Amino acid sequence: MKLLQVKNLKVEFTTEQGKILAVDDISFSIEKGQTLAIVGESGCGKTVTALSLLQLISAPGRIRSGQILFQGKDLLSLNAEQQRQVRGKKIAMIFQEPMSSLNPLLTIGEQVIETLLTHFPTMTRTESRLKTIDLFQQVGIPTPEKRMYDYPHQLSGGQRQRVMIAIAISCQPDLLIADEPTTALDVTIQAQVLNLLKELQQKNNMGLILITHDLGIVAESCNDVIVMYAGKITEIGKVDQIFYETRHPYTKGLLNSIPYFQNRKEELKTIPGLIPDLLHLPVGCRFQNRCEKAQAHCQKSEPDLTSVNDQRAYACHFPLSEGLS
Repeated sequence: MKLLQVKNLKVEFTTEQGKILAVDDISFSIEKGQTLAIVGESGCGKTVTALSLLQLISAPGRIRSGQILFQGKDLLSLNAEQQRQVRGKKIAMIFQEPMSSLNPLLTIGEQVIETLLTHFPTMTRTESRLKTIDLFQQVGIPTPEKRMYDYPHQLSGGQRQRVMIAIAISCQPDLLIADEPTTALDVTIQAQVLNLLKELQQKNNMGLILITHDLGIVAESCNDVIVMYAGKITEIGKVDQIFYETRHPYTKGLLNSIPYFQNRKEELKTIPGLIPDLLHLPVGCRFQNRCEKAQAHCQKSEPDLTSVNDQRAYACHFPLSEGLS
């Protein structure tokens, strides 16, 4: 059984100008112990997808249709209390900006203790304190007995991110969602945080969904990759397939825009143009105005996601035949 299966998920936002499908009919799955990356430019629907899995989409947004099957159970059919039993305990999330996610009025230790007591009501406060110290040790916070009484503003960005990870793993979730976990961290701290996530995943056999725009991180850390553009999946496959057997021009553009040290004298390659306005999507392919392979047919018909097998698919009328060559 798959740990998580998302089927035909649509997430809609109502605005004064009309309705927007921020996530438009996407499907994917992940197994226990595996890492799935969701990549794409800002505004492509990555974070909305993640929030949908925890049903944290609030008005004016709503999940319009689809299924989110976790361990065989449809999360969209659960009532509010059942959702709370899953959220944080079975599925946890590391949010994008730890400074805005942590409560500035509570010590970091109290915030972990609060999480533990919420999900384990029979746990005593002494037990929760000892567990918090152990969690801080696991995520590499020095002298946790003292630091647990610090407030978020007293910590560095990397330490705050470690606190967020400690909160997320406190209940030993089966699935961990990490939304841009290394944003605004320097390269050394990025590597430490990613290595920590790998270690925790292997220790607890967690499924891990990594939301990022950094394809270097994807190459090192992930088993499978979903590429999203304007709310749709454009390509999905194993990490080696995405990097070396690229089929979609958008994926090629993302890969070509990675800066390489040995090519430092060359200009950085970019994808021309911008993501289309979701209120006024073009007829046909959503990527047509930025695509070097676009033809007349691309302006008339939106490509379907063509499945090569259970783990490989792409949505392009004129796919690349030889990857990046």
